[in-house]
Amino acid sequence: MLFRFYLKYPAWAALIHLLLGVAARFAPALSTAYFVMVGLIGLAHIQRKRDAGNLAAYYAIYLAGYEIVYRVGRFYIFWELGKYLCILVLAAGLLQSRKSLLRFTPFALYLLLMIPGAAVALLYGYDDPTYLRKLILQNMSGPLCLGLAGWYYFRRMFSWEHIQKMLRLAILPSISLVTLLFLGRSISEISFATGSNFEASGGFGPNQVSTMLGWGIALLGFGLFKQTTLTINRATDMLLVGLLAFRGLLTFSRGGMLGAAGALLLAFFIPVLFNREGRKKAGRLAFQLVGIGLVLAITAIIVNQLTGNYLYYRYIAGGTPAELAYAQKIGQSGYSLSGRENVAQQEWEAFKEFPFWGTGAGRGTIFRMERYLYTTSSHLEFTRMLGEHGLPGLLALLLMVVLPIRYFFKFPGLSNRQWLIMLVVISTFTMLHSSMRLAMPSLAFGLAFIMIIDRNRLEKNTVYR
Repeated sequence: MLFRFYLKYPAWAALIHLLLGVAARFAPALSTAYFVMVGLIGLAHIQRKRDAGNLAAYYAIYLAGYEIVYRVGRFYIFWELGKYLCILVLAAGLLQSRKSLLRFTPFALYLLLMIPGAAVALLYGYDDPTYLRKLILQNMSGPLCLGLAGWYYFRRMFSWEHIQKMLRLAILPSISLVTLLFLGRSISEISFATGSNFEASGGFGPNQVSTMLGWGIALLGFGLFKQTTLTINRATDMLLVGLLAFRGLLTFSRGGMLGAAGALLLAFFIPVLFNREGRKKAGRLAFQLVGIGLVLAITAIIVNQLTGNYLYYRYIAGGTPAELAYAQKIGQSGYSLSGRENVAQQEWEAFKEFPFWGTGAGRGTIFRMERYLYTTSSHLEFTRMLGEHGLPGLLALLLMVVLPIRYFFKFPGLSNRQWLIMLVVISTFTMLHSSMRLAMPSLAFGLAFIMIIDRNRLEKNTVYR
């Protein structure tokens, strides 16, 4: 099958995904056809093999990575196609295992808590039912993906060898993405300021592009921590880290880069504090961390020079000297959250006004339009949950806070704890600045709760031996 070929011939896999990046730039219909084809192959493969070897896990993480290539390519079937495909393959995987399907996990409770929000939105209604339906689907697809991912992955056993293969597949779409971005406008043609840069992100939303570039950096960094090659060799891994960071910094969207850095730093430091095995390996892990840090620091210096010091103004200074002087004059900080803080405040007001059931899933946009006369979508998933889902949303948020803490102490191994921290941090950080616009944060949060165990404890039925 396709993934078997990618795993067996990593150089060919890299070349194919480079060509897919070219196709997304010059023949986006071809890239979209490939995206749909992988989803359909995945559904058929999972059905035929009855999800042997956790096939759905491989397809879901790959599809979540390729979603951004599909969006930047701009040949759309459905805007939320990436989430829909992830939902379908995860549901197919669950249906093939009666034991998993009937197991009541905390994520099944999470899904139940989402139902009232959808019902309330339909009850309140709107003058334009088609617009309301789109809002409900858009705002419920992320939580549905998270709930199914958690239900599927929760305490499912994987050997480290299987994790390696999953990561090698997950990183391939990053090659397509970085290729696609380099085929866009040259740096000399781009005008830089202190705001997010659409030109440097392929003409698409810098926030989402930066997020997925950061996702690739986090995966590669984790592989380097564990001395695992994800592309062709360690040199190509480090090269790809540099290229992803280069394009990510050029977007001037801070969320993706800071999320990746925070996830890797915390995945290194916290297990050192709480894990004896981590303290023994601290020296080797620190060496890997310093290596990644040097690559990122050198890349940042180069980008800063290429952008005429604007990268420094964006990340460190909070604005140019003129912008800072003006901000001081009017009594404001130079740092800007692009209006996200205003939307978050309005969602908090909606929660106080509708504390039990919220405004209804997706109706936060309508609430702001009617109350504040603008329709900006939410960027902060946690206040959106409160405003649109009320008390059930609050309970769902408590689950998302309690579960990682509980299972950090319940999973004793170093690899388990590093895996949990990295995925929860990058997922949560993404939801703080980009909500669930992408499938990745939803999938990553559920994926964090797998159990990495010794291969000898697993059944010998995997198709990826």
